Amino acid sequence: MRAFRIIGLVFTALVVVVVAIAVATEVSGGGRFDATGDTALISTTRTETVTDVFLFSAPDLIVRASGEVTVELGTGPAGQVTVRREVTWSGPSPDITQSWTGRTLRVDVRCLCTAKYTVTVPQGVPVQRR
Repeated sequence: MRAFRIIGLVFTALVVVVVAIAVATEVSGGGRFDATGDTALISTTRTETVTDVFLFSAPDLIVRASGEVTVELGTGPAGQVTVRREVTWSGPSPDITQSWTGRTLRVDVRCLCTAKYTVTVPQGVPVQRR
């Protein structure tokens, strides 16, 4: 009976040592349990969408856009202007300036990106793009 206990103890110790070596090898990166290779990030693309709604009672709207930006116009509810900005980029964050002066919306976008503004105004309100 004593011989079985010694054999069991030796076998258990051997299993513990083998498992410890396998775990240590895998953790250190030298293992082959996951032979798919290393993973490295190639690129990240981000998209930001912002929608602002403004009360608007001016007789017309002026949109001054500069930089890498596309502006589309549409018709929206009476008494308000909706400005929807969608910017997609990879790399450094875009430099975007948007401001209002009276009836003039100024937009400037500087980046390696795609920037699209969709501006909706009440029906019949003339819009000048500059």
